[in-house]
Amino acid sequence: MVCSSFFFFFFPFNLIVQFNQAISFLFFLSEGSRAVALDVLKVLVQYSPTPLSNTLVETAFPTACHCILNSEDHATLQSGGELIRTYLSVAAQQIITHRDNEGQTGLQYILQIIAQLLNPQVTLLSYPLAYLIYRKMRVARN
Repeated sequence: MVCSSFFFFFFPFNLIVQFNQAISFLFFLSEGSRAVALDVLKVLVQYSPTPLSNTLVETAFPTACHCILNSEDHATLQSGGELIRTYLSVAAQQIITHRDNEGQTGLQYILQIIAQLLNPQVTLLSYPLAYLIYRKMRVARN
């Protein structure tokens, strides 16, 4: 609690607005930069107060999911999987019930990401991460 209060006290509002605009440029980054951007987003989600802000749920979550689903880079998949696990740890119900403009729910995104992580053509190293996400999702459902 202290850490999140400290973070938001020193994180100026104009940086939050700039972050919101920067989310849309995630697709234009190189694969290595995408992994770093997903790691930064993970820290923001991890130390944000609950319920998560609309920016983190309605903008950042679907954009990050699209980034993960359209990547075959191991670092991006690893960072993206950790980000999804963090989203589920912090605000599982909020993420699972979220519905984007296309009508897709957060649960559908998560299941697609698990399938991407379990795709043997991409990498076998993501199997443990996919299992952890699956476990978090089951705990959130119950």
